[in-house]
Amino acid sequence: MLFRAAACVMVFVCHLCQKLHLPANLLQITQFGRFGVEIFFIISGYLIARSYYSYGKKNPIVFIERKAVRILPLYYSIILWFYLTDKYIFHYGVSDSTGYGWIRYLFILNGFLPYPNEAPYWWWNLGMSWTIPMFMGAYFLFPICLNVLDIFLNSEHKWFKGSYLAIGLVAITEIAYRIQQIYFPNILLILCYLRFFSLGILLFYAEREERKHTLIIGASLYELCLMIVGKNDYELLYSLIFLILIAVTENITLSGYIKNIVNVIAKFSFTIYMVQSIPLSQFVVYIEQNWTNGLSRYLAFIVIVGSTILLTPLFFYGVQRPVEKIFLGYQNKKKLIINAADVSNQDRGGLF
Repeated sequence: MLFRAAACVMVFVCHLCQKLHLPANLLQITQFGRFGVEIFFIISGYLIARSYYSYGKKNPIVFIERKAVRILPLYYSIILWFYLTDKYIFHYGVSDSTGYGWIRYLFILNGFLPYPNEAPYWWWNLGMSWTIPMFMGAYFLFPICLNVLDIFLNSEHKWFKGSYLAIGLVAITEIAYRIQQIYFPNILLILCYLRFFSLGILLFYAEREERKHTLIIGASLYELCLMIVGKNDYELLYSLIFLILIAVTENITLSGYIKNIVNVIAKFSFTIYMVQSIPLSQFVVYIEQNWTNGLSRYLAFIVIVGSTILLTPLFFYGVQRPVEKIFLGYQNKKKLIINAADVSNQDRGGLF
């Protein structure tokens, strides 16, 4: 909860300060908030592994369904918002020189298709949606990887440990990242971020096997080696720091107002992450373009923060919650049908 809330605040503050046109020295500090996305990826990797062993191993379809219902309704509602408001209100959309256009958003292909350098926002990160293909790709790919790891863990070779195998998974995803950077720099962006999900999976196995102290020491040494050799992969460097902090502070309990605030931010974290794009990329831009005197920092702050606060419950309770309730009702109904079928089969077996 703590780091999910922290990641949400980091990303929001980073984007907010960009729009406030702060001095360069302050922007250098607030730009650190962009690494909150990596925290989201690490936490998601951990939750993927936990969900896999909780129910995904036995019900992989249910696993995908639950993740899709958690993410896709809000994703498509934000994309629809941008499509309609651009078409009928703002009219500042640009053509996609690669020719894919809305196909990349409709089929969640933006992490795989090439994106035009001359118009990176509209056809690369519309509505802060660039992370959604990463999440969905991870939800499909890593359960398969966990199934392979599980085969080794259940083999006769008892020296296989989940944490050791997860290190191999981290290495494979790191190699995939290097290959993408060298051979596919403008395509298959998803390969850049799978490594952070795998760090979360490593954390899960380290916790499961009571090896968190080993993980902390190993991650610290690896971090030190990267710094010594002058490796400027800041995403990886900071992600290792986040991994260590999550492992160290996992058992910290909050109380009072701080706990309540953290719980509220964590609850709405994904919604905040998505809806902030509306005031950031539409409301503020529209006002700046149509007001002769521009937009003061204070007014921009009020518009962005106020709009995000208003839009978050609107999308959460108007889109996400209703769809989740419909899905849970469908899932419960399906369980009753399956259970009835099982009873029927048992009765039939007894009769024959």
